[in-house]
Amino acid sequence: MMTKKNGLLIIFTLLLALGAGSALADHPVVPYNQGHPIAFPVVTTWVEPPLVMAKPVNPVYVPTLPGLLAGKPAVNFMGGKIPKHDGLTIKQSKVAGGKVTIPVGGFVFKWDTTRGILPVVGSTEYVFGPENLWYYVDYPGAVIVKATNVTLKRGEKKVVGDNVFHYLSATGHGCFRNPVVDLRTESGVAWDFVGMAPATFTVGLTKQDPGKDLHYGYPAGSKPGGPQEAVLLDYNQLFASRDKISGKQITLDTIYSTDLQTWTMSPTLAFKGRVADGKTVKAGAYQVQVTEAKATPDKQSAKVRLLKDGKELAAKTLVWRPKADRYLSPYNVKWQKNVLLKHDGVIVHLLAAHYPKMSNPVNAQGAELAVYTDCIEVSDGKPCPWDKRFALDFQQCPQGHGFGTVFWNTMPIVLDAKNPVFKGPAGYLSLVIDKIEGDQVTFHLATAKGKSLEFTKTGNVDLILGQGRAQKDLIRDLNHATEREMYRQLEKSRAK
Repeated sequence: MMTKKNGLLIIFTLLLALGAGSALADHPVVPYNQGHPIAFPVVTTWVEPPLVMAKPVNPVYVPTLPGLLAGKPAVNFMGGKIPKHDGLTIKQSKVAGGKVTIPVGGFVFKWDTTRGILPVVGSTEYVFGPENLWYYVDYPGAVIVKATNVTLKRGEKKVVGDNVFHYLSATGHGCFRNPVVDLRTESGVAWDFVGMAPATFTVGLTKQDPGKDLHYGYPAGSKPGGPQEAVLLDYNQLFASRDKISGKQITLDTIYSTDLQTWTMSPTLAFKGRVADGKTVKAGAYQVQVTEAKATPDKQSAKVRLLKDGKELAAKTLVWRPKADRYLSPYNVKWQKNVLLKHDGVIVHLLAAHYPKMSNPVNAQGAELAVYTDCIEVSDGKPCPWDKRFALDFQQCPQGHGFGTVFWNTMPIVLDAKNPVFKGPAGYLSLVIDKIEGDQVTFHLATAKGKSLEFTKTGNVDLILGQGRAQKDLIRDLNHATEREMYRQLEKSRAK
């Protein structure tokens, strides 16, 4: 997650807006930086992965395996390094009658990250192995999703966009309650690690509570605000009528959340460098020519022509306005179009953004460009480009970064003594059944470079693998049960 030091402001603001009545109100999105334009369009549909809110039962834990990513940094054009982790969660599995069954959405592989993945700055991803580097080019399908009139009882969850909203209620020593909505990504990252969760409401007391006027953060007898209450955590925004908040349930007029529905990736950076005005450079099977390169304090621009065998395929003037575009880059989806020329799997990118290393892409020496070829658009809920047996969902943080990808099986998995191996996405790792009798099973995980311990369980093969943020937060949720199972399996292994 980026910080104020990097030019972004994380906002945790409780707004108490004066208003009248408790009818369902229409609340517009609030810019998370005052005066800045809203970065994404608002939509009302999104993909919800199957079993996204289910958790593994009594899982074994595998920190990593030979050949998997465990903290290897991916570097962008600005030199920023983001540690990458591979992860796997198996959940809701069953072992009975000599068979292992994993339902749709129960085998979840993760590209697990520790920090945000920016668009249009050359961010990279290791695609099923450290030798297979791909680039994130842009996020054309970044949106804000809107849900209205959502009622959550205590303990209930609701997926909106790429985030899960979980209503909790502390009992509060018998004199007051402090209802909160916990927020985390579909992959399991809890936003409390950057102060962007939970969403805390100051009311919810029943008339029977002796301290009904005692609100968290307010002296007894005070009446903070009016009938409408809102909690803004960047683009995760919750609006409620005060009389619809209690320790037992909450009805939210509106929930906003971010969702990354389509994004562009490329395995081939065909060219990166500065191209002088009037010059042509080779980019794989293509040529790129720069003309009319101009730079003033308010505007930098260059006309680029994409050619193949001397024939023009496309042309466009790419524009960067250092002052006007400062708070549009890099997230704003309309702004991204100003610095990109796209044609049939090829993208020419003017390397412009408000970050110091990308703030002057055009000067007297020409225009600084990146040229990607073999580009593909990837979409939420669609078959994975690298393995059609899986669908995928790229997570978006409440500011606009990417924050990891989940892959789930689209068909049930059934294993037994005759069919003991299931290969995960792209054959990157496998679940192997060593022995199965009735509802008891011995199994392990394997990669091309090694394997885990053998685990023996009764009733399921649920497990957690990996050390990224999503997996660590999942382990934190399960906490002691996971830890006890890990040591039990380790002791059993040593006893052999």
